Amino acid sequence: MKSGFSLLEILVVIGIIALISTIVIIPFSQFRDRQTLDGAAEEVSSLIAMARSKTMSSEGDTRYGIHFTSSSATLFQGATAFPGDDESANIVINLSPMISMSSTLSGGGADMFFQRLTGDTVQNGTVVISLVADNNQKRTLVVETTGNVSFQ
Repeated sequence: MKSGFSLLEILVVIGIIALISTIVIIPFSQFRDRQTLDGAAEEVSSLIAMARSKTMSSEGDTRYGIHFTSSSATLFQGATAFPGDDESANIVINLSPMISMSSTLSGGGADMFFQRLTGDTVQNGTVVISLVADNNQKRTLVVETTGNVSFQ
C-alpha cells in the first residue's frame, strides 16, 4: 500500500482553504472600509473644530477657515483660502484614494469661514464623505450656523 495524498484529496483541501479565506477576507475588507470612512470623517470634523477654535481665540489676530476639495480639506488663516506666499500656516488633510468628499455650503463655494469671538459661520451646510467604490457608504457632517459640527 502506498502512502501519501492523492490529487483529489489535495484539491479538496485547497478548495476548503479558499472557501475559508473568502469567508474571512470579505468581512475584514468591509471593516477596513468603515474604519477608513470613520477616520476621514473624524479628521475633517476635528479640522473644522480647530479652525473655529483658533478663530474664536483670535490666534494670530486673524480668522481661520476651511477649504474643501474632493480629496482634501485645508485649514487656512486669513480672508482667502490661499493667501499668496503664507501657505506655511495651512494644515492640509489629504484623504485616502478610497474616499471622496463633497460639500454643500450656504452661499455656495468650497470655503467655510468663522467669525471672530463667536465662532459662527454663514457658510453652514453639509460635508459628505463617502467611499469611492460604494457611494451608499457615507458619513455626513452637519455644520450649524453656530459652527458646531455633528454627524448625521
